[in-house]
Amino acid sequence: MFAATQEDDKNAVAIDGKTLCGSLTQDAQITHLLSVVTHQLGITLTQRPVSDKTNEIPIASRILEAFDVTGKVVTTDALLTQRSFCQDLCDADADYVMPVKENHPTLLEDIRAVFESEHSDTRTSHPTKTGEQGHKELGARTGTCTTVEKDNGWLQTRTMTTSTLLIGTGYVDWPGLAQVYQYKTEREHTRTGEKSTMTQYGITSLTPECGSAERILMLRRGHWAIENLSHRTRDVLFDEDASQVRCGNGPQVMCALRNATISLLRTSGNTEIAYAFRYFAAKPKEALMLLGANIDN
Repeated sequence: MFAATQEDDKNAVAIDGKTLCGSLTQDAQITHLLSVVTHQLGITLTQRPVSDKTNEIPIASRILEAFDVTGKVVTTDALLTQRSFCQDLCDADADYVMPVKENHPTLLEDIRAVFESEHSDTRTSHPTKTGEQGHKELGARTGTCTTVEKDNGWLQTRTMTTSTLLIGTGYVDWPGLAQVYQYKTEREHTRTGEKSTMTQYGITSLTPECGSAERILMLRRGHWAIENLSHRTRDVLFDEDASQVRCGNGPQVMCALRNATISLLRTSGNTEIAYAFRYFAAKPKEALMLLGANIDN
């Protein structure tokens, strides 16, 4: 099994889908695209349409054929946490970091048991050994990383805890599985005192040597690049959801052009895309020069 190193995180990619809301046709057809976006710059590497006769799961495996996934770490949402897809990633010498939710109840229960001190395993009718002592007795490894940030009046504490306790137990037979994790987020409003807590569980093929708790935390947070740097950018700057293009492959083509524009600007060093839009709108000759320079390269 390939194990990506910390240096490979610049090639970490997120896979997620987006529905083009304005593409709804009279016969109730709507365009839904599954995209692969880099964590670091939010550049779309490839995208494929998802037919209304299927869903993202089979398309995810096919989309791996469109680019070289070797050496990359792939992050997804819980929908794509599937055995077949993880096996495809392992076969392609890639790694994964994925959340586990109620669509895999047994796996979710197994992972939750690792991190809860008072938990009974219904299949063995005895308490599951958890915590530092339980890990030590079973020769398992664990790691923890906590970050605290203040943003817009909210104090956010994120804690990632990883464990190898389930590996080799016979309970979990999942392709490439090397660690499980608990990702806890606590938010507190500094003025009102309002609090909220969210806990997510997940799996990764990264071993403790290659996937510390700090790195897994960074990768999970990096997954939102596809939302913040791609989907939201297309909606806010291009009014993508308001676009009425709906005939044939029109919606997919327009989305590809938007992706190409964003990628061109980001690879040219423009991190503030909204500012770059205004700048090149006022100086179209420079926009053409930028496009010509990239074509030449």
